[in-house]
Amino acid sequence: DSMATINSFSDTMVSGGLVVGIILAWLLGFPLVKDHMVADSVDEEGIEHPILKHFIRRLTAMWIGVFSVMALIALVPAVINLQEGVVVSDTVEIVCVGLEFIALALGLLISHWLYPVYFDKHQDEIAAKYKEEIDIW
Repeated sequence: DSMATINSFSDTMVSGGLVVGIILAWLLGFPLVKDHMVADSVDEEGIEHPILKHFIRRLTAMWIGVFSVMALIALVPAVINLQEGVVVSDTVEIVCVGLEFIALALGLLISHWLYPVYFDKHQDEIAAKYKEEIDIW
């Protein structure tokens, strides 16, 4: 029953697809949060500042991590369903979906509040790491 197998892995495929898409976009020069930052508060020239590039790299990597965790969590019920004669319980499905939403919520909390606060408090230390690049910029 191939449709049931595909359905079992649909959450993993979606989250895994997001990971692959984010990585490919990043490799092609389009990190996940760059467009969001340009649209909200920074112009095209400013987005190339070394400190903002640091911020963008960190948040893009964090989202890759979040979606990877979500894909792995979704894999649990899918693998259980692959076993002959075993059907995943509703409890396992609910727990896994709940854990995926928790991972997503933590990603949103980190990217929209915790990391920006950390970044603001440690901006001078971060800037010191990029002194040469900032001087060139």
